[in-house]
Amino acid sequence: TRYALKKWKAKLLAEGKDPEVSRLEAARRGSRIHDWFEQWILGHDPEIPEDIAPWCSRLAASALWKKLDHVICTEHRVCSDEGDVPFAGTLDGLFKISGQIVLFDLKTKAEGKAKPTKQISNEAMCQLQAYRICLQENYGIHVDRFIALYAFPDKAPHPVAASDKQFKEHEEHWARRCEAYQLINELDKYNVSLAITDFEPGLPRAAARYGIPLISVDHQHQQSWSRHTTLQTLSGLATGNK
Repeated sequence: TRYALKKWKAKLLAEGKDPEVSRLEAARRGSRIHDWFEQWILGHDPEIPEDIAPWCSRLAASALWKKLDHVICTEHRVCSDEGDVPFAGTLDGLFKISGQIVLFDLKTKAEGKAKPTKQISNEAMCQLQAYRICLQENYGIHVDRFIALYAFPDKAPHPVAASDKQFKEHEEHWARRCEAYQLINELDKYNVSLAITDFEPGLPRAAARYGIPLISVDHQHQQSWSRHTTLQTLSGLATGNK
């Protein structure tokens, strides 16, 4: 989120580090770990570079691979053009694990980082939901399970999974993302400088992403942000305190 990114940048600046340099270093490291992992999961036994060895060795030791039946594909490009918002991307892997078709995503984390929160892991599940749509459109493939595997240099990999019974939540998450994207395009098209809403959820997200102020006119915020002297008087009468 924007707040989390701002907090991350502030923390690095306080430590005397350049956020942009740190971001690029993390991106390069993540790419190298992904490259090594692809070769390893395909059975090519690649040499482990020293600087990414802590991540790679822990990935290779994960108990998840004991249940791997076979690799269907890795680093595969997919797209969707049947919905309101066309999109494309590259999935990390499609595996068969314990007899199930598993859509896989590898995430790399720095030393000292905690396991992902529910909010963060839901972002990974939302990404996998987008790829799931593409696989159904492109190949008619039915995905049984999502797995996002978070790799660390100082602890065992942490898997986050979702079964087909949980897909509905991530379908709705992706739909909201698409709605916000369409609204952002509208905001950009008309050069909007202020958004006004009546408590519907899409526009506030789009306004936040687009970086414009938002005014909400609704009963919910009136209840939570206003002073209710009448209600306070009634409450006092009910309790005997005038």
